[in-house]
Amino acid sequence: MATHAPDAMKMRFYKFWQAIQLTDGLTGNEAAPLALKQAQSDAKEPDFFRGDVSATLIDDLDPTSAVDLEKAVLAFRDPFLLNRAFMIEASPPEQETCLDGAQNMDVDLVADANAGSIPSIDLPRWKKWLQEVEQFKGVNGDACKDAHPTPSFLERLLESFGDLSSAIEKSFSSKRQKPDSNSSSATQSEDRSGYPDIPPSFLDSPRGLRFLILILFYPTLADPDSYSTWHRALRVFRILSTSQRNLLAAWFADSKNICLDEFQQILQNLQQLITITFLEEFASSDMPEDAMADADNIPDQLWDFFVMRTAQKCKNALSCIDILWKANIKKREALKVWRKSVLVKGAAAMVKDTGSMQAPQTLKEEEFFNDALNSVERVLHHDYVYAMFFEHIERDSNPFAMHQNRKRPQKPKSLTEIQCKAMLNNYTFGLMAYSFCLDACNKCRFLMFDATSRQREETRQEIMNQMMQGHRRANPYLVLKVKRDNLVQDTLHRLASVRPAEFRKKLKVVFEGEAGVDEGGVKKEFFQLLVEQLYDPNYAMFHYNSTNKTYWFNPGSFESNLQYELFGALLGMAIYNSVILDIRFPTIVYDKLLADDVAGYVPCSIDNLVDVQPDMAKSLLGMLEFEGNVEEVYCRNFVASYENFGAVVEVPLKEGGETIPVTNANCGEFVELYVDWFFNRSIEDKFASFKRGFLRSMEIEEEETSPSASDPLSMLLGGRASSAGQASSGTGGETAQEADGQSQESASSPPGAGYLQRQQNTKRQTTMFLELFRPAELELLICGSQVLDFEAYKSNTDYTDGFEASSEQCKWFWEIAMQSFDDDQRRELLTFVSGSDRAPPKGLAAPEARLTISRQGPDSESLPTAHTCFNHLLMPEYSSKEKLEAKLRLALKFNQGFGII
Repeated sequence: MATHAPDAMKMRFYKFWQAIQLTDGLTGNEAAPLALKQAQSDAKEPDFFRGDVSATLIDDLDPTSAVDLEKAVLAFRDPFLLNRAFMIEASPPEQETCLDGAQNMDVDLVADANAGSIPSIDLPRWKKWLQEVEQFKGVNGDACKDAHPTPSFLERLLESFGDLSSAIEKSFSSKRQKPDSNSSSATQSEDRSGYPDIPPSFLDSPRGLRFLILILFYPTLADPDSYSTWHRALRVFRILSTSQRNLLAAWFADSKNICLDEFQQILQNLQQLITITFLEEFASSDMPEDAMADADNIPDQLWDFFVMRTAQKCKNALSCIDILWKANIKKREALKVWRKSVLVKGAAAMVKDTGSMQAPQTLKEEEFFNDALNSVERVLHHDYVYAMFFEHIERDSNPFAMHQNRKRPQKPKSLTEIQCKAMLNNYTFGLMAYSFCLDACNKCRFLMFDATSRQREETRQEIMNQMMQGHRRANPYLVLKVKRDNLVQDTLHRLASVRPAEFRKKLKVVFEGEAGVDEGGVKKEFFQLLVEQLYDPNYAMFHYNSTNKTYWFNPGSFESNLQYELFGALLGMAIYNSVILDIRFPTIVYDKLLADDVAGYVPCSIDNLVDVQPDMAKSLLGMLEFEGNVEEVYCRNFVASYENFGAVVEVPLKEGGETIPVTNANCGEFVELYVDWFFNRSIEDKFASFKRGFLRSMEIEEEETSPSASDPLSMLLGGRASSAGQASSGTGGETAQEADGQSQESASSPPGAGYLQRQQNTKRQTTMFLELFRPAELELLICGSQVLDFEAYKSNTDYTDGFEASSEQCKWFWEIAMQSFDDDQRRELLTFVSGSDRAPPKGLAAPEARLTISRQGPDSESLPTAHTCFNHLLMPEYSSKEKLEAKLRLALKFNQGFGII
């Protein structure tokens, strides 16, 4: 046992006593003997704890006294005092217990309530205390005698918290860089999120997280002048593990702790901090004047400086917003439960049970988007490269450490892995780790970055095989040669033998007998015609509901599951080819596509049925709310039924359901079983095929190799523009017909045979970038926006070849489109010029929707024509508005087919 001087012994005891209470969640009494034992040993003193015997709780310090505020400045560097501040005691303090060896150390042995959750915080007192500090105008104890302005106590308290936050983050980082040599690699793998070799700390205890909640209510979070200090204060949020984040999220999700307005205000303050920081760095003196608008042309050295100054600041704030995002998800789950209870129990029963009809309040997902981070594509591409190749970069920057590790650098295989490494990765802004800040279009950019990267790797490998083994030359496109009158079977036959990697290639479509060259418009029509045929009632694959104008899977369809698989594959191909599809599925379909279950099983409620089958949902709700005898009035058993080609098919909802009547007592069970049957069991095999087709385009082979170890980033950094997912339209002299001829051999096998055989021989996994999307975002990405703002479209138009915005013909065109045409005709017009009647996810003001109107010669009897590949409308210089309208209507009427003009 080590020998220590009495004062040093007392200090050591206090440090251990404070640390054990926060780390192990023990009361003062329980921690005292353990602290005494540790203090008397040779154990290293715990970090961050001051162990000040004379320290006073922050609650007891007078915010109008300079002397007390000087003590508070020191206390804000002590996690024990911060975590004990403004606590609501759930029970009276325990009576002090004297312990041998500890009774003479003046220890306040107090019990700490609520050991399993974050102890309650007296927010009104905390806010009032901070307000009085802000209003205090007394003499600052550290003020110099000269006239230079000195920071206020409110600023100094935040700086002290910043010192604590930075110290915690640096301590974790240094331990991460110098792991315990005695620890096995297995225990250092992924035990802790990001910091696997760090033993449990006071942050692992609910008591040790309270100070992080307190600081988010600090008034200067909304003050841009304090952002330099806030960047330090938020560093601690970056190192929190998943369990710690979930504890904090649970606190913020509870409306008893914080109202929605305060919750929203904290989010807005953090978003403002990110935006102002981001824009100020772009506007700094060393950056070009047009840096924001033309980020791709910023010199690499200046870009690296920008990343060094900005990335970690943004990531620290995003890691804090991540807690609010998780809290909002918990709020949404509570709202779903509430809605289900209202629908099943009825409004009167809910009021009786809870005393209120108020639903849990949540924030819209769009409020978590950050416009600044979404506005610069180079930031997105930078984050993709430096997140995917983090281990390669670490090896190159620290070759000695990597040589000791002898582990080959690898690309991450999941977003979870990226999130775990985000706190260690000093090269990224954290966009992939905290993807809630991105809109659907920019999430798709990551999918395209990955597709382009893999396409480049695969093409490179094909070229090497050609050189070494004499294989046929590589084709950078997936070419489909089809007949209009046999579209479904031709497509099915061709896609059945396509490898998942080929789905990531840009699609080229050739309609037999037509001279059109596919630069984008042909494939748009291909998708449109194929979807129309698959929706055709003659196939009977789907039921159409005229009430809400959506389609649902027909449980009695006799069509092969390969047809459903083809439909699913179209969705994935449309994403990779940036094509908007006119498909009309309810949102629950996208929930099922993103579900982990292979058949798309998701728990559903009658609330979902309202969106799909409103009449049936209304009938079931009437049964639930019926106060009479359900069995006698409704005369139903536990059986579901559907009509199949004129015959009624009945399916028992549970064993013996044909003989079990629905009564007042079991009608709730009947509704739950019916909803589950409708959404899951009735279409299980059909939806499994539909989802399998969709995921085929999202599959990657696990054995795919990373870039060369000697130059891991060469293929990505060598061509930033091409990696942005914009495929070149050139084919290197190869025609679509020649390329198609090279793949006839693989197309000769029976439909589905090649794919099923490869499924047995190759282990694949779905691309992790699909995890970025939420159901509504996936729907928006595939289907586009149905909101057509032609005013925005008019502002997003270029005029060429003799036409200007002031030209009479252009004025007439917009008057016809916006005044003479109705909504359906405007959709037909949009289809004519772009190939789709939907707007891109960002609307008609988006760059990808930009329209070009060109003069096609003098007045003539020719009809307007369009290059749908390029959103390009060509019109003769018609002599009158009436003639233009007549010709335009005629062109829309015969809007099908391609040719050379």
